[in-house]
Amino acid sequence: MPARAIEADGRGGMTVILGDLRIEIPEGFAPRTSLDSRIHVCFRMEPSELDGNTIITLVCLFLPAQT
Repeated sequence: MPARAIEADGRGGMTVILGDLRIEIPEGFAPRTSLDSRIHVCFRMEPSELDGNTIITLVCLFLPAQT
């Protein structure tokens, strides 16, 4: 899914912004190079069996090439 923006979280990780949804990218997660120079994130959303909240599982992150 294309993302609107990405921000550093101040702890070594990042946060990808998709409209109202914010997905935490942990420090050390290896992004791939985006072929269209845009930010894309792949994730799964599942209800928690414990409390019914939504769990977001990060699958992949594509970032524009750094020059």
